[in-house]
Amino acid sequence: MGRSDHHESFDMTDISNDVIRFMDDNKLTMATLGGHGFGAKVALATANANLNRCTGVINLEGGPLDHTFYESYQELKGYVEVCKNMKI
Repeated sequence: MGRSDHHESFDMTDISNDVIRFMDDNKLTMATLGGHGFGAKVALATANANLNRCTGVINLEGGPLDHTFYESYQELKGYVEVCKNMKI
């Protein structure tokens, strides 16, 4: 981070908002996000919270992240349940 413009908090919502602010400041309407380690978690959390701004996520060694409270995870889980019931 060094002297880069970043939020002092390590709360995932704050960091995700930093990514979106960077995109806004640089007039990036859509992006594929990627990261390694903690950056992978940030990329995934940012994409989950901003589905209309992200075209994809590339993660390397993201480690465990609790997705259960994300709306997109709940939607995906619903689709999986429907497919299981249809035996697809």
